[in-house]
Amino acid sequence: MMVLGSMSALAEVAAGTYTIEVTNSNDNVSIANKTYKAYKLFDVTYQNPADNPNTEYGNDDAPHSYTLATDSVFYTTAAAKTEIEKYFTLTAIEGDTSKVVVTPIMKDATGKLPTEDGYDKNTAASIFDVTAAYALSQALVPYLPTTANAEGTASGETVTIDVSNKGDAGYYLVTGEGFAKNADGSVNTEKTRWLQ
Repeated sequence: MMVLGSMSALAEVAAGTYTIEVTNSNDNVSIANKTYKAYKLFDVTYQNPADNPNTEYGNDDAPHSYTLATDSVFYTTAAAKTEIEKYFTLTAIEGDTSKVVVTPIMKDATGKLPTEDGYDKNTAASIFDVTAAYALSQALVPYLPTTANAEGTASGETVTIDVSNKGDAGYYLVTGEGFAKNADGSVNTEKTRWLQ
């Protein structure tokens, strides 16, 4: 994952690696020695447990689904849940109240939803694109839990966040900040700012 000057972003963590890498390419900011934090948003569940990339025969492209824990702050806080529901449908699981299935909202090439007359499933695509991911990450920052799932400190202009202590693949919200650079390229440690 590359952060191009955003204060927060969403990152997918594949099972097997359990790391998130943030590389700063903004010449006006330095993230050297700054701490970045990762907050779990969605869990991933493989339809066939043998397809989990963490196993010997794993396949990262195997059919899988995402879930949101019902005790997550992103579900229990009404405003955070509302932000997520702008891009995803949250569906209860019969017999399991601990999580809901997360499905991207789809629209066809003309902008129609699956519930509208004339919807063309052959041209359907998720409304959750790069712009939506950025907007959602920004909207969820005020609702972050008090403790991150994992964090990492940048070495130079790259930080690797190891989430293997949680042993979970999924989607994470990543936050961090950087130092503004002076006109000569030196780092101005007096001006800490969120990357924007």
